[in-house]
Amino acid sequence: MVRRGREEYRASKSSWPQHLLLLVFLGVGTVNCDAPAGSCLQAQYALKALRGGSSTMAEPSAGRAWKGADRYLEDTGLNITATAGSIAAYRAAVSLVNQSFIDDPYAALFARDTCPSKLEETVKLEPPKLARIAVRTKFFDKLIFEAVHELGIKQVVLIGAGFDARALRGRDFRWAEVPPSTPRELMDGQRLTIWELDLPEIINKKNSILRRAGMDSHMARSMKLPLTFRIGVDVMVEDWMSVLKRYGFQSQYPSCFLLEGFLYYFVEDDVQRIMTQISNVTAPGSRIGLSAVSAAAATNGSRWQWGTDSPARFLETWGWTDVAEQELGNPEIAEGWDLSYVSPNGTSPRDDFNVKRTWYVTAKKPLPPAKAHEKMKNKILEFWEKARPWALKALDIAHKLFTNGFQIRIPIPDFLNPRI
Repeated sequence: MVRRGREEYRASKSSWPQHLLLLVFLGVGTVNCDAPAGSCLQAQYALKALRGGSSTMAEPSAGRAWKGADRYLEDTGLNITATAGSIAAYRAAVSLVNQSFIDDPYAALFARDTCPSKLEETVKLEPPKLARIAVRTKFFDKLIFEAVHELGIKQVVLIGAGFDARALRGRDFRWAEVPPSTPRELMDGQRLTIWELDLPEIINKKNSILRRAGMDSHMARSMKLPLTFRIGVDVMVEDWMSVLKRYGFQSQYPSCFLLEGFLYYFVEDDVQRIMTQISNVTAPGSRIGLSAVSAAAATNGSRWQWGTDSPARFLETWGWTDVAEQELGNPEIAEGWDLSYVSPNGTSPRDDFNVKRTWYVTAKKPLPPAKAHEKMKNKILEFWEKARPWALKALDIAHKLFTNGFQIRIPIPDFLNPRI
């Protein structure tokens, strides 16, 4: 047995260089000692993902007791696992009704494993009763899609991810079409990465279901899906930001944070703390998306504990700008769904604070003011865009002249003409 243990140790030790070379070759991560520490750590944890590991548990913050799903159930009566499974059941039903709207084949797997009776009940519902989850999912899908494809953001963090499958929905997000990272970006550890954060019980359950379905790190890489870390951590009581950075998150680069169906489960102090933590690590150009309810919806006796009547003012407190707030019931976000069931009266006047509302909100971190040389560069680029058509036309004419040749007729004086 000792000899066998030594042989296994030698085999694992000798395979390290091979794993590292394979890691660099595949672009999973890059070891660069001159780059920020996060890039080296990302390479290390990318190697862990290459071997199949993707979850961790953080140490509780000082003075705060760690809560698991069972503890939340005892303290608040909230069954987090059942809630996450219920949302997955609704997404599965939406995919069944209109696959071109949301294509989430994994939602049914999650729901069938966690709450099969709820899945059976949900798939029988009429489409108007599915509109809330359909509209909410699509609204935040657009946020992530635009952040990745149009703004080039390579860091996406899903807080309270539950059984979210955005990292696996290649058809909706067109992950395979994302431009590959440049050598400079790879040296800095910048590769499209998604971090999914939730309680360890949910993350372990999610990983177990995906493994049984054959969706491991090797399959995800063959499907050209983004690198994904599923981290088991209670963000309300643990130092989740340190864990996030250990898994390669780099605060000096823009990122996209999503808190979908999350904040209103917690009291004001917890909401303030997590928003402060997020705002402290988001670089200029970052994006954020969250769902919220009005103060009237978070009154005593409600399952919601926090609400706001002005999401824009709430986000501007932490320096977020260009806030876009949409109320459930607004036809602009209906996307063809009948909202008569989830919002019978449509949208109400904003000054009516007794109305129970649901908000879907996005915002961005402003970029710093442009410097003098940047302004001059922008002016030159603007001038070139205007002059470019004329320059191309002149080059085309010159090309034709030199390619086809040209003749110039010069009149000959009479005294030089031999015919006269």
